[in-house]
This record gives sequence, C-alpha cells and structure tokens, in this order.
Amino acid sequence: MRDPKHRQNERGQSVVELALVAPLVLLLLLITIDFGRVFMGWVELNSMARVAANYSALHEDAWPPVTAKQIAERAEYEALIDANKGVIDCAPVKPGGHYPDPTFGGTREPGDLVSVSLQCNFTLIAPFIRGLLPNPVVVTSTARFPITNGCLAGCDTGVVAATPPVAIDNCRTVPSMTNLSVAGARNAWVAAGFVAANFHVPSGSETRTVASRTISDPQNPDPCAPAKLFVFSSVSVTLADLVTPKPTPTCQYVPDMRGMSVSDGRAAWQALFTGAFAPATGQDTKIIDTQTTNPTSQPGECLEPTATMDVTYVDPPPPPPALPCLVPSLVNTSSSTASVPWTGAGFTAANLQFKHSNQLPYTIRTQSLIGNTYWPCNSVMDVDR
Repeated sequence: MRDPKHRQNERGQSVVELALVAPLVLLLLLITIDFGRVFMGWVELNSMARVAANYSALHEDAWPPVTAKQIAERAEYEALIDANKGVIDCAPVKPGGHYPDPTFGGTREPGDLVSVSLQCNFTLIAPFIRGLLPNPVVVTSTARFPITNGCLAGCDTGVVAATPPVAIDNCRTVPSMTNLSVAGARNAWVAAGFVAANFHVPSGSETRTVASRTISDPQNPDPCAPAKLFVFSSVSVTLADLVTPKPTPTCQYVPDMRGMSVSDGRAAWQALFTGAFAPATGQDTKIIDTQTTNPTSQPGECLEPTATMDVTYVDPPPPPPALPCLVPSLVNTSSSTASVPWTGAGFTAANLQFKHSNQLPYTIRTQSLIGNTYWPCNSVMDVDR
C-alpha cells in the first residue's frame, strides 16, 4: 500500500509538468490555427482572383469604366469577387475602395492574357509568431485567363463594317491652256476638276497670254488612264512676250481675254481703252471664245486707247466634279481622338459613325473605308472596336 505522502508528491509533479507543457501545446495549437487560416484564406483568395480574371476576359471592354454600361460591368466585377469570398478570414486590400483592375495585354485581342492580382491581410493570433513575422501577413493570389471574346478565325483584315459608297473618280482630263489668257487658263483648269491652288503662274496680268505649260503629276493611289491626270496634279504656265518697246507712248497692250467671262473681259478692256467693247451689255456669264480688235491686232501688241473690241462667246462649262478627300487610317487609334483626323481631311464630323457607341471609348479595329484612299468628302464611314 502506497504511502499517502508519496501519492501527494506525484500529484504535485503532474501539476508542475502540466504547467510546463500546456503553454507549449497552446502555442503549437495557435500556430497550427494561424497557418490553417492563412492557407484556407489563400485558397479562397485564389478562387476570387480566378473569377475576376475570367469575368475580365469576357468583358475586356469594361475598362476603363466610362459609359453607363461599362460602369455597370465594373460593379458586377466587384460583386462577383465579393460573392466568392466564402468564409475568408482576412481583410481584402481595396485601393480607393475598389478591388484592383485587371491587367490586359497590349492589344486586347482573343488569346491575350488578362491578369488579376488580389491581396488579403491576415491578422495572426499566435503571440510568438506575431513577434517573428510581419503582422498582418499579406497574402497575394494572381490568376490569368485568355480573352475569348472576339473574332478567332476567318476574321476580316480590313475592314468592311458597311457597304462603302462608290469610289470617286480621281482622274481628270487636262484642258488646253495655250493661247488662252491666264485667267482663262485658270478657269479651264478648275472647270476640268483640278485644284485652283495648284495653278501656278509667274507674276503678271491675268490678261497675259499663256505660251506653254508644265504639269507635275503626284503619286495617285488609284492610277489614272494614260490620257488623264490625278486630280491633285499641279500646272505651271509661262507667258507669251509683250511687244517691246511700245511703238507710241500712248498705246496700250491689248489684253488677252480668251477663256474669261464676258463680264471680266469687258472690265479688263475698259480699264485700258476708251473704244467700245461689244457686247456692251449682257452675256456676262458666257465665256469669251475669240476676240477681234479694230485696228487689227494680237494680244500683247499695242493699240491706241480709242481702239474697239468685239468678242464671240460660248456657254460656260458645267460645274466641275467635287474634289475628293483622303480617308485617314484610324485603325489602332482611340475613338476619342478619331474625329480630329477625320474632319482635318475635309470630311463631316457627323459622318464618322461609331458602332457599339455604348462602349466608348475603345480602340478602333475596323473602318468601312480603306485608309489613304480618296472618297467623296460627304462619305459616311463606320468604325468599330
């Protein structure tokens, strides 16, 4: 039979051993709980990141959130992440009160990866571990999904969002300009459909005679037939010589009025001569075809101011065809800046039409008119993402 005193000593020893072992067991338990919390939190955080990346890959146009539709999709993105938090025991990091936006590849084309990185702050409960590790512990999870929204095969390369209008004819027939007045040659140049600013003449009167011309034909994206030239060609003319010296001090050089309107020819004659001009009135818009002076002379010769002038005339030519405008290439540019080159090329701002206008702004991927080609300036062009 054991001595009661010996049994009391054994109980005391057990209490001491328990007092020594219990804190260590409790610490190990707390450490185990903390590691379990962090691991389970990482699992939940990874699930949240995957859901966010998958949603972003299916709604790549939701960022940046500008339109009402994009803002709604951004809110749905936040709600989906929160719905997948489960029992995560941490404080998700939300800069500015929002989960971090996804990171996209350079083109946002199908196959490009979308990346979402989320963070959580775990507060440790084990006192010993809190002294060794940063508290809270930051846990990060990143998920990547490929974009699958868009064209994957057999895609259009250029751009046909709508049936384009018929292309304008960029070629013009060069008119005869020699033996016309400078003003008449310019009128013929413009009436043929060329640009007035591309008619070049040395200093001299509009009533001098054109002796010859030299044409410069720039590169045309739609080459012309041999008998025609590009609408933006330019011409330089040389002038016929005047009779010098003047035979008498009072004589005046006879103006060349061929190709001018009757009204302009009459004004040019009356500015120099006192003799009659026929027709004295009327036929102002007709174009002078021939001119005859009395005494007889040729343009550039000298006559006394009392000489008279008779002209014959023809109907004016029909209005010239409208000048075309050069379509800018807007592919891979932002829809927010597209109107600047469009209107700068001479087109009407309202005729640049944005498909998916509820998702603006976006990067333009297609346009219905081919860039760097000429079209009527009233053309309509559709662009799309």
